[in-house]
Amino acid sequence: MVKLPFLKDWFQRISIEHGGSGKKNETFTMENGIDQITKEDQDTQFRPLIGINMQMKNGFSFSVRYNQSKKETITRTSGQAGTLTTSKDLSITANYTKKGNFRIPLPLLGRKRLENQIDFALTFTLGDNVTKKSKGEEYIISAETSKLILKPTVDYSFSNRVRGGAYFEIGKTHNKLIGDTSFKEFGINVNISIRGN
Repeated sequence: MVKLPFLKDWFQRISIEHGGSGKKNETFTMENGIDQITKEDQDTQFRPLIGINMQMKNGFSFSVRYNQSKKETITRTSGQAGTLTTSKDLSITANYTKKGNFRIPLPLLGRKRLENQIDFALTFTLGDNVTKKSKGEEYIISAETSKLILKPTVDYSFSNRVRGGAYFEIGKTHNKLIGDTSFKEFGINVNISIRGN
């Protein structure tokens, strides 16, 4: 795909991905010498249903992933009842990486340049989750939530032994029963690798 004339001048690599899995379980009981199904579980996952990854020549990269899942449980004891849960989410991420011996503006380092790397990332996620219940009839929505999240992060490598980073996450969730909830989260991490001779 990168070999196309209008793409090769801008992109190093473009890839498309798709992943899926599924499983089904059945529970039986013996009645009058005949196996009777008492419970059925079916789980289908597409992670991602479709994903696109793009690596540009200027240090930027982008990824888009659309995930989808469905899980259904049916019980057949004392009548028939079922639970159906579906979820889907769209995630878009932009990354920028800068490598080289650039200078960090810290007084203790002066004009010293370090072999380091800095990574910026910005992720936007939009999704929803729906749960439906049934008692021998059509499924009726019993719970419904949606989410919207924006998360910028920065990671910095001072060397191959010292790495640190920070992130800020802001988002909103909507629940059919309790309404809207907003949240903000900030975090810092530092990793130091200690190796003996």
